[in-house]
Amino acid sequence: MRRFTFLFMIAFLGGVAFSEMQPANAATPTPSSWVELNTPQDGAVLQGVVAITGAARGGGMQTAELSFAYPSDETGTWFFIAEIDSTATEFQIEWDTTAITDGTYNLRLKATYANGEVLTKFISNVRVRNYTPIETKTPKPTQTPATAGQTASPKDTPSPTPTLLPANPATVEKGDIFNALGVGLAFTGSLFALLGIYFGLKKTFQ
Repeated sequence: MRRFTFLFMIAFLGGVAFSEMQPANAATPTPSSWVELNTPQDGAVLQGVVAITGAARGGGMQTAELSFAYPSDETGTWFFIAEIDSTATEFQIEWDTTAITDGTYNLRLKATYANGEVLTKFISNVRVRNYTPIETKTPKPTQTPATAGQTASPKDTPSPTPTLLPANPATVEKGDIFNALGVGLAFTGSLFALLGIYFGLKKTFQ
């Protein structure tokens, strides 16, 4: 009996040692959860039916939803576009932008997992322009630098304005000459008359 018990103990200990030597079965890793949106790009112009592409994966993903919202909406309201197949990794959704008003929108991909994890991905400020003109950035005018050696055109130098001088008081006018001549003739005539009277009287009294 003791011999049987001894052999049983040896067999038991050997089995335990053998099992400890075997590598434990590694747990199957769960792929990490992630979501992404590839197209369109931030700020893109959208017209007609456009393709929205992306991916959503991870073990236990329950729902994945694509939606849009107004950037200026403070209520945080999102409008449904499409539901993503939870069994597919990559997706492509056709979005008919003619069904909404032209404007600027944000896009969101939201995935919910069984463990309560929620992942989101955004595309910002896409511009729907089906009925309104597409804005174009006007380039700023560039100033052409002056070419080396280029001589600037000389400006016209204003001519000096002549200054009018005051009248010279010593200037003899034509009228003054005639007046002086008349006075001289009258004086000469008077002188001759006086001389004539003088000589006439002189002869009388001789």
